[in-house]
Amino acid sequence: MVANIPVLAARLSVRKVSLNELLLDPNNPRLLGERSGQQPIPEEKLADDSVQNTSLELMKKEKFGVKDLRNSILQIGYLPFDRIVVRKARNEKYVVIEGNRRVAALKWLKESADAGELDLPKELQELIKSMEVFELQTDAESLDSDRSIVQGVRHISGVKEWGAYEKALAVRTFVEDLGYSIRETAEALGTTTHEVNKLYRALGAFQQMQKDGDYEEYANPNIFSYFVETVGKPALRAFLVWDEATRTLTDDENRSRFYSWIIPNEDGIRKIPMAIDTRKLAAVVQSERALRVLDAEGGTIDAAFAATEKAVTYDWREPVLSAFAALDNIPASVLEEAKDEDLKLIQDLIELASRRIQQFKDHHA
Repeated sequence: MVANIPVLAARLSVRKVSLNELLLDPNNPRLLGERSGQQPIPEEKLADDSVQNTSLELMKKEKFGVKDLRNSILQIGYLPFDRIVVRKARNEKYVVIEGNRRVAALKWLKESADAGELDLPKELQELIKSMEVFELQTDAESLDSDRSIVQGVRHISGVKEWGAYEKALAVRTFVEDLGYSIRETAEALGTTTHEVNKLYRALGAFQQMQKDGDYEEYANPNIFSYFVETVGKPALRAFLVWDEATRTLTDDENRSRFYSWIIPNEDGIRKIPMAIDTRKLAAVVQSERALRVLDAEGGTIDAAFAATEKAVTYDWREPVLSAFAALDNIPASVLEEAKDEDLKLIQDLIELASRRIQQFKDHHA
């Protein structure tokens, strides 16, 4: 199956086109990530002004680096080290298969020039009128395969890498739509089977969150890297009870706890602020004491990780007796003036005591 890749090169031919003839691909994995949950744009609508304008505006987002590329082209000119790859579309237009960032940067420059915001150098004016691209001869049946090969080879092992989410979408296309094995997918994309496996697993776990009624609103591609880190750690797979067959996390309680750690609270703060911090979680989930620190109000992954480094064998009876004495000796006058947070503190203590009692019973059952 991977042997088909060289055949693709034979279907590439050089063609001269104008910038106006080039259409951004709204179904490119970068933009699909921005339109998470939506269906691909139909072929007959690709050239619609609304579709193209929306695609350009999405590509202008800082995360795609098109502004930097735009400025670079304006400063030092357009350097066509790799030709843009296109396919024939309807109405004598061409859809970009590879090179959406470069085309978006050029369209942005033209837009600014048309608005009188800048003067384009002569060479860019000429480029907009005529540029050399590779046209790929393809058809509806081969399009998904061809597009995935061209984009995947460049962006997973190439110059300007996609983010983890976009890479995972490419992996899914090869595995689920094209029927490639994990090994064949890794060979086609120029990466390792370990990397492909991790991305494919992470996508399954992420899609599970997208279907969770309590957390689906938070399941956007920006947090996908948390899942990549998580499925790569045996301790976390065990804690969340990973099911390889369904690529899902099957421990409902711990899965919900994990979601709560990676999404922002009402103040916009995450208990695990960055995906890389998930690496500390592998140690935290193996310590009940550290988990209590993380679950507590205001708990953080750093505080929980620090708790794993402290001794967990200690005489718990003395502080419990102190807490009992403190509650028993609260004056009535103080209770009358207690605030909601004071009552919540006592209620939390009651709930924690109830959980510990149940754990003792389960242990001695």
